[in-house]
Amino acid sequence: MDDFDDLLAAIEVELCSEVSDEEHAVDSAIPAELVAYVRSICRKEWVAKEVLERAVAHVLRRIRHDSPAARHARWIKRWHPAEQARTKGLLGRLRDDVLAINHVGEVSEHTRFTTAPAFLAGSKPDKAGRLVVDDPQMVTPSIGITSYLEHTPPRVLAWVRQTWVRERIGELPDGVSLNETLEPRIWDLTAGSGTGADYFGGIYGSAIVSSDIIIGPEGVQLADCRDVGLLVEHRGAGRHAVVKPGNVVRKPDLILFDPPSRGRRTHSELYQGSRPRLDLALLRREEWLIAIAFTVAEAVRHLAPGGFLSVLLRCGSRNQGQVVEDPAALEDLKLILSGRVRITHEMPIVFGKRRSQVSLGQARVPAVHLRIEAPR
Repeated sequence: MDDFDDLLAAIEVELCSEVSDEEHAVDSAIPAELVAYVRSICRKEWVAKEVLERAVAHVLRRIRHDSPAARHARWIKRWHPAEQARTKGLLGRLRDDVLAINHVGEVSEHTRFTTAPAFLAGSKPDKAGRLVVDDPQMVTPSIGITSYLEHTPPRVLAWVRQTWVRERIGELPDGVSLNETLEPRIWDLTAGSGTGADYFGGIYGSAIVSSDIIIGPEGVQLADCRDVGLLVEHRGAGRHAVVKPGNVVRKPDLILFDPPSRGRRTHSELYQGSRPRLDLALLRREEWLIAIAFTVAEAVRHLAPGGFLSVLLRCGSRNQGQVVEDPAALEDLKLILSGRVRITHEMPIVFGKRRSQVSLGQARVPAVHLRIEAPR
């Protein structure tokens, strides 16, 4: 499935369906066949309208006489059989631009839950030890952006928090209760979809440092998960630093790590921050496993006592919506990590109800969740 055609299916903020005929009106100079083509490649009328508006700026650029007749003649020329392929290519690119801008805007500006939704209560594995994750039917408000490529399932994070809280309660002296002041401090090393910040920070008020691909009003910021412990938000700024970080967590109780699977399109390509040398998705299989293992081994060194690392390992590669499973990835990662860390819990992820994700559609790369701690 085409990346951005599928992205439109994943868009979560629906515009009002009661749009007037006047708002749907297009320049009468544009050939009806061209308008019909644009509508055929756009699943929503508002997208088609924006594409046509953008096309006007391209097609009528440097027009000598801006009259209805001149505009019509220019459009007829661009829709001539000899020019149609080039014009269709332009229209497709404009559609992709409209959808990409809308999608990135949603990641930055989406409406978030402020209390834990009922569908995350009791996130426990089944009798076979698997965690079944369903994409929610309601997407506004949301926890992260479901349509984001390889969105971290909120149910995984709910299991992580519930496990940490349960263990903390067990460690407390009699008569002492766990309250909001004891919420975990967190590093999220792969925070692209915003799931960790929405769930732990937005709902429970945890101090959380989000890094990797961060999409916000200021644009896209990039970091490298392999720099764990080196970011200024991880270690704090020096006393004489000119710019100090707004949020510092030096010893996290939890570290979240959801490395991308290998394949195209990549997260950095889709989210307007292409820096290939930082993108794990472009590495060869052995390099990918080593990069993940390095990050894991380095991350556990920074955990607070009693803390653990949450790793969502996606065992496969992808090419647009096609997925090739790699069940040996887990055992190979364990082999590389042998003696460096302790894997204290292993939980396969079963994907149930699904919403479309950009590039992947409703396909999913098989995944397993690992709880990892420092060696004794």
